[in-house]
Amino acid sequence: MSGISLVIGDNVYKYLFLLTASVFPAAAHAQSASEAALDEIIAAQDAEMDDTTVQPVQSSQPVRGSESVITVTANGLGTDVRNTGQSVTVIGRDEIENLQTADPVAALARVPGLSFSRSGGLGTLTSVNLRGANADQLLVLIDGVRVADPANPAGGFDFGNLLTGTTGKIDVLRGSNSTIWGSEAMGGVIDVSTRAERGMNGSVEYGSRETIFANAAAGAGDDNFYFGLTGSWYRTDGISAAASGTEADGSEQFALGTSAFVNLTPNLEAFAHANFAEGHVEIDGFPAPTYSLADTGDTQKSTRHWGDLGLAYYGNDLTLRAAYSLSDTERTNRDGAGLETFYGDGHSERLSLRGEYRLLGGLSVAFGGDREWVDYITSSDSEAKEATITGGYVQLGWVMGRLA
Repeated sequence: MSGISLVIGDNVYKYLFLLTASVFPAAAHAQSASEAALDEIIAAQDAEMDDTTVQPVQSSQPVRGSESVITVTANGLGTDVRNTGQSVTVIGRDEIENLQTADPVAALARVPGLSFSRSGGLGTLTSVNLRGANADQLLVLIDGVRVADPANPAGGFDFGNLLTGTTGKIDVLRGSNSTIWGSEAMGGVIDVSTRAERGMNGSVEYGSRETIFANAAAGAGDDNFYFGLTGSWYRTDGISAAASGTEADGSEQFALGTSAFVNLTPNLEAFAHANFAEGHVEIDGFPAPTYSLADTGDTQKSTRHWGDLGLAYYGNDLTLRAAYSLSDTERTNRDGAGLETFYGDGHSERLSLRGEYRLLGGLSVAFGGDREWVDYITSSDSEAKEATITGGYVQLGWVMGRLA
């Protein structure tokens, strides 16, 4: 692998020259639009199999009730998980509901090689580590949008105010895939999909410490269009984060998400996602004179919004996905007197293009590029810091038939 990095003013230009090849077996089954061409290849190579039906073009958007198990973590495009050739764990909506918790980390903790750390109860700073890598070496996507906080010293993602009520599916790529996703994916990739229901669904739960967890979701559509809205609210009186403390540290979280797509033509789809999350958490601090963890009146408020819109093309040999996305995270810490002790606001915008072209038989080439604009400011900065990053990739792959 070789590359060139140029710094011109505030802009960083990175040109990466990388060619990789992957060979893996795949089952003869097409479950999404991007799998239709692949099904033809496998059907020809495994002619002895009975099921060689090529499925019609379908949306790549995850809607509950679909039998497809599609992941985007492998190559940035919707791919049947059985055809990725990589270690991918998919946590579906049914499994999330069976856990009966507002905390998505409880579902992630079941993934092999994954661990997490938390500074208190639900809503406090939560870091996830995969395969022993640092939290900032794990790429986190929500509906394909990169949601890491640029104002965070390490640039990682805080899982603290992510709720299961608005979560439809979680894909975990348990391996490095930096060719497709960049250096942020050294440890792996976690992609969270917003909950998408057909019809209406709601629930309210009540428990100890005045804990309330309420969820609602509604959506309508078919294979040609869909619009859905989901919301979740969680609050609890909590317990003291300090083991020696007696003051309860409460938490309140609110999340709202929406997703939509429409097929403009049999091969062209327009899609959009928008999400908002806000959390208010009481935390313990390190007061004088011992400066050890103890009961304090400190609080933290975090506000996030992110979303994207774009077009996806599904042809016989060519698949393309172009999108504009943005993410913003604002965080404010205050002491017991209400004085601000920390403020941070990180913002990023990105234009991306991803594609895959079938060259010949099972031989295909995946390609893509991104341009990202990042800025952030914290209470210790006199002015906002900015950066612009441009990158691209090309990856060669070969799909074989079944080995047995």
